[in-house]
Amino acid sequence: MAFYANVIIDISHEKLDRTFQYRIPEKLCAQIYPGVQVEVPFGNGNRRIRGFVVEVTDRAEFDVGRIKDIGSVVTDAVAIEAQLIALAAFMRTNYGGTMNQALKTVIPVKHKTKQREKRTLKLVMEREAAARQLDVFVQKHNTARARLLKELLLYPSLSYEVVTQKLNISPAVIRALEERQILKVEKETDYRNPIAYAKAGVSRIRMNGEQEKAVEAVRFDMQNGNCGTYLLHGVTGSGKTQVYIRLIQETLDRSNLGDLKEGSVVNLERSMVMNGRLDGHIVQGHVDCTAVCESVEEVDGSRYYKFRYAVDPSMAAKGYVTVEKGSVTVNGVSLTVCDSERDSFRVAIIPYTYEHTNFHTIEPDTRVNIEFDIIGKYLSRLAEFSR
Repeated sequence: MAFYANVIIDISHEKLDRTFQYRIPEKLCAQIYPGVQVEVPFGNGNRRIRGFVVEVTDRAEFDVGRIKDIGSVVTDAVAIEAQLIALAAFMRTNYGGTMNQALKTVIPVKHKTKQREKRTLKLVMEREAAARQLDVFVQKHNTARARLLKELLLYPSLSYEVVTQKLNISPAVIRALEERQILKVEKETDYRNPIAYAKAGVSRIRMNGEQEKAVEAVRFDMQNGNCGTYLLHGVTGSGKTQVYIRLIQETLDRSNLGDLKEGSVVNLERSMVMNGRLDGHIVQGHVDCTAVCESVEEVDGSRYYKFRYAVDPSMAAKGYVTVEKGSVTVNGVSLTVCDSERDSFRVAIIPYTYEHTNFHTIEPDTRVNIEFDIIGKYLSRLAEFSR
């Protein structure tokens, strides 16, 4: 029995509605399935071109004498597109609809986006001269020019978009002040690359009182182990994004997430159902602080890791400490403490834990996440009320 493959030649979203059918050579039957990339002869000249198999069938849709054979299977195919097509085939089989409808659901639309140009207005005239010029604009009832210059005296650097959209200043007014050498418009290509700004050492975002109050409220809860979900209320442009960005930075500062890179190994564990015997201690998944590995010592197949962390007296009073034979969580792994000291502790890692967690990647100077025992935190909190 002959088998045929329906192949998409051009993977672009606009051309998903057409497939081409090819015969599957017997030697390739075991290698052809939806999602595989293949090379096929295309057009009158039979030039070799790549395509993706979207369906395998035993029914020929055309005259079998006109159907060409698949040339070969591409071994260096782009995996993600192949996986998406396989997903579309699964959706079609299990949930109905056509293959093209399923493909349009899973394959992203490709857009060509122009480079964005970031424009900033900067005050170049000396402040005293600018203040005198402001008085002139007011006397002459040049309202728009006066409004823009007044804002530049308060904020010497303003976004072009803010000036034109929020302040309702026309480009003609901006050009007029630029010609008078009151301001200049600086242009910078925006590559939408936040990492570049991070590497450039951009200072933290400056926030107003209400924003600082929101950040402090969340920080206070985090320090007291009350990590929850928060919703910021405010109209568009009120500064919610700055608060979110600052809190993201708080998370990066408090944990070792900022040290991770592509290929880093992390620990994952499903939450325990609280209807059985508890073996170990309660791990909430929060990060109280970070510690640095000082040493790794191998003894009889096991390994002793020593970690040191910065002592904060106020946090220690709230139970953020370790105790001998107590519990501590390192990178999400529940462990028993040995050799507990004021600002350090050791843990013993058996071979199974070493092999099945990212402890095999930890070496001296590696930064890790620490979660102290919740029982100690509760006891410290209760002790506050008994004083």
